[in-house]
Amino acid sequence: MSSTPDVRQRVEAAFPRLSARKREAARFIAANTDEVAFLTAADVARRVGVSESLIVRLTRDLGFRGYTDLQEACQALMRGQLGKVDLFERGVSLAHGDEVNVVVRRDLQNIRATMRYNSTETIERAADMLAQARRVRVIAGRTSAGPGIILAIYLNELLGDVELVTPGFGDMFDNLRKLGEDDLAIAISFSHYTKTTIDAARYVKARGCKLVAITDPVGSPLAQIADLTLAAEAKGVSFAVSHAGVVVLTNVLIYAVGLRKRDTVRHLLREADEVFHDYIYYERRSRGTAAARSDSSLPE
Repeated sequence: MSSTPDVRQRVEAAFPRLSARKREAARFIAANTDEVAFLTAADVARRVGVSESLIVRLTRDLGFRGYTDLQEACQALMRGQLGKVDLFERGVSLAHGDEVNVVVRRDLQNIRATMRYNSTETIERAADMLAQARRVRVIAGRTSAGPGIILAIYLNELLGDVELVTPGFGDMFDNLRKLGEDDLAIAISFSHYTKTTIDAARYVKARGCKLVAITDPVGSPLAQIADLTLAAEAKGVSFAVSHAGVVVLTNVLIYAVGLRKRDTVRHLLREADEVFHDYIYYERRSRGTAAARSDSSLPE
C-alpha cells in the first residue's frame, strides 16, 4: 500500500490549524470522499455553505496543488486497493452492534450513487445497442457472475441469443470467437478486476464486437476499452462486494430493452412460458388430481 497520506489523513493532520469555516468544510470532505470525487469546488461550497474560494484555499492547506488534485485523491480512495483482511477489519470497526442497518445503509447508498452516475441518455443508448445486436454475450467471472447470470437470463428471454460467458471451463474464448461487428458483449467487473474478464473484453473488441462495460465509476480498465460504460457503485461494508446498485442498474436495462423489443418479445416470452411450465417451474398439484386423491385416504 502507498505511504502517501490519503484525504482523511491529510484532514486530520491539518485540522488543528484550520479556521472554523475551513474545519466545517474539511469535515464534509473527509466524510464524503465518494461524493467529492464527482462534485465541483462550487458544488462542495454550496453544500457546506461557504465560498468557492475558501474550498480552493482549503485544498492547498491540505497539501494539494489544487481542487483537481483533491478530486483525484478522492477517486483513488474510492478505488481502494485494500486487501480482504484490511476490508474485513474495516467492516468490524463499523459494526458497533448494528450489523444489519450498516449493510442496508451501504446498499442504499450504492443504489443512489449508481443511478446518479448514469444519465437517462446513457442507459437509453445501452438499451438501443442491445436491442440492435445480433448476438449478446455477458462476460462475468467470480463475484460478478451473480448479476451476470441475472442479466443474461432475462436478456435471453427478450432477445433470444444471449449467453453468459464465464471463466472456469476453458471454453470462454471458443464462445467469444463467434462474435463480430453485428454483436455485443457486456463485461462486468469491479475492483479488484478479474484479469480473464479484461482479457476477454480486449479480445472481443479486437474482433470488432461492440462492448458495454458495467464497472466502477473511476479508474476501471474496462472503461478504457468499452464503447459505452455504465458505472455502478459496488462498495461493501466489509470484504464482500455489494451488488445492490448493480442489480438495480441491470433491472433498469432489462426493462428498457423490453420496451424497445415489445413488438417481438411477446412471442419469445410465450415460448419461454411454455417451456418453463413444462420443464422448469415447480407447480403444486391442485386438489382433485390423482396425487391429491391418493392423499385423501390418509387418516385425518
